[in-house]
Amino acid sequence: MRSWFATVRIRTTIFATVVVTTALLVGAILLLVVQQRALVAGLEQSIRARAADVAGLAKRRALPETLTAAKEDDAFTQVVDAAGTVVAASQNLRGEGRVVSHEPHSSKTLVFTRTIAPLDGRFRVVARSVDTPEGRATVYAGDSAEAVGDATEELAMLLVFGLPIIVGLVALTTWKVTGRALRPVEAIRSEVSAIGERELHRRVPEPSTDDEIGRLARTMNAMLTRLDDAADRQRRFVSDASHELQSPLTSLRARLEVNLGAATEPDWRADGGEALVEVTEMQRLVDDLLTLARLEARAAPPAWAPVDLDDVVLQETQRLRTRGRVVVDSHQVSAGQVLGDADQLRRALRNVLDNAERYATREVTVALREDATIVELRISDDGLGVPSEQQDRIFERFARIDDARTRERASTGLGLAITREIVEAHHGRIAVADVGSGACFVLEFPAANPSD
Repeated sequence: MRSWFATVRIRTTIFATVVVTTALLVGAILLLVVQQRALVAGLEQSIRARAADVAGLAKRRALPETLTAAKEDDAFTQVVDAAGTVVAASQNLRGEGRVVSHEPHSSKTLVFTRTIAPLDGRFRVVARSVDTPEGRATVYAGDSAEAVGDATEELAMLLVFGLPIIVGLVALTTWKVTGRALRPVEAIRSEVSAIGERELHRRVPEPSTDDEIGRLARTMNAMLTRLDDAADRQRRFVSDASHELQSPLTSLRARLEVNLGAATEPDWRADGGEALVEVTEMQRLVDDLLTLARLEARAAPPAWAPVDLDDVVLQETQRLRTRGRVVVDSHQVSAGQVLGDADQLRRALRNVLDNAERYATREVTVALREDATIVELRISDDGLGVPSEQQDRIFERFARIDDARTRERASTGLGLAITREIVEAHHGRIAVADVGSGACFVLEFPAANPSD
């Protein structure tokens, strides 16, 4: 029961109904009060006018014996002298004595409600003093108050029957409108509840409106896209790791099985050296896989600090020169400072330099420059280059190009993927530039101290 009552649709309907009911009740009460006062004010104005007319007649000694009233049954007029004798009266009070005992003070008018016994009803009465040639007299004029009560009662009955209908219409309308407004939310909820671990490709329906529900649906779909991408990366990671680890493990097992099954004593020292090479490659592969997994999961965010990227570049180019495999040209390296993790930046740079050394024919060229907002690093080799259709795929895990660039099995195929994750974690970008011949990798980082 509590969960049913706690739905947004029920709460909204109840809240709207209570608010409208309260407003209508207050409005109805105010309407009744205002109408009653308006009717009474109009009635008093009419009575005052009639009393003033009769008072004028009394001053001029023009009072008829029988006074006329617009409504003989619901109104009366009576003039009483100072001795209490009825001087003149309307037809419905002919032969009756004084019906009202209230006397106003001089030049004042009294207004009150009183039951008039001969007329059998309650009347709104105006008592007015007037000076006549015969002396002081009092004019009494009254109209029945029942008309005011009847009109007020009719309006009250109309409100009693009309307000529940209005409240019911408001409740029904709120229920329908809220249900229609929440229908996309229910569709989103139903779709999300039906999406399983292997169905992350599904998406929730997006309404065409640009309201809160439309933004919620688009946010949910963006989240599902991220989850789908993460699950896909995880599956590819497991698949790639299994595939890459299978070859060295199979080689080691085969070598052990051959040696154990040999009729003669095997040369364990020679086989151990080959096995050590396989184990070393496998260890390097596992280290790269773990590093890449941590980078993709953002489990090791950069330790932000100013890094002189030119110092890192010159140290790594010197390492390449020491190995003596290629000529390294670094005369275009100028100062450039970025914010980031020096160790991660060094690893990213080393991966690209090792890749350039591996596929260069003779020379590797390194250039570093800094402008107002960007520090740009270019690493080029004079090899066969990267085909344009492979320039995006080369940064994927275990991506290798089956041409003359793959002349040795010295790479795990993870170096450039690791580099891309490090560069993106530093809010930078890496791409392959078209330079005509050879390969040119461009790394861009935000400058540590951008100038306006």
